[in-house]
Amino acid sequence: MIWNYSKLVFNRKEMYKVKLDREKIMLARARACMSQKDIINAGISVGTLYRALSGKNLRPSTAGKIARALGVDVSEIIETGEKTS
Repeated sequence: MIWNYSKLVFNRKEMYKVKLDREKIMLARARACMSQKDIINAGISVGTLYRALSGKNLRPSTAGKIARALGVDVSEIIETGEKTS
């Protein structure tokens, strides 16, 4: 039997990606009285913030850095499929 490790590694990497909920990020920003510029000044790159707000996949550590910049727990901004109203 021949194993294809490249596919295994690719799928493993994809398994550990998270998406952040744009609406939850905006609510956390409002609670923290932070602008996008404030988040960028906290060490989050413009591209990373754009990807997060666009609903792109992020590494869990990146999601954690964004949550820390906002002063919230990462579970408060992760996309769960529930509506936040």
